[in-house]
Amino acid sequence: MAAFGSAVLSDRDALAATIAPVTGSAAEAMTRETRRAERIAAKLMASTSGTESPARQRPVTDEGLTAAQAAISTYREGGAIEHYGQFAWLALVLTSLRIRDDAWARKPPATATPT
Repeated sequence: MAAFGSAVLSDRDALAATIAPVTGSAAEAMTRETRRAERIAAKLMASTSGTESPARQRPVTDEGLTAAQAAISTYREGGAIEHYGQFAWLALVLTSLRIRDDAWARKPPATATPT
């Protein structure tokens, strides 16, 4: 992994810590922001009420594509996402295969994991 620019971790516990759920006030903030993201998505879909399901999801898809592309740009420029609201929105919209696949296709080849 070091050849691909990833840090070499000291042991399994260090690796597990990188994907461990947040706790304490961070967990509370993430829960709050996840609920907020869900409300935003519901409002976006309600704005197209009366249309068929795929069309109802279009505003969420459009916003999700924009957010994923912005996140990719942020990381390409050496930045980082730090706001729980951004994490929550990305987690919600990346459950869409359309958005996930678009984000994956934009991923720089240099960040691909070795096979």
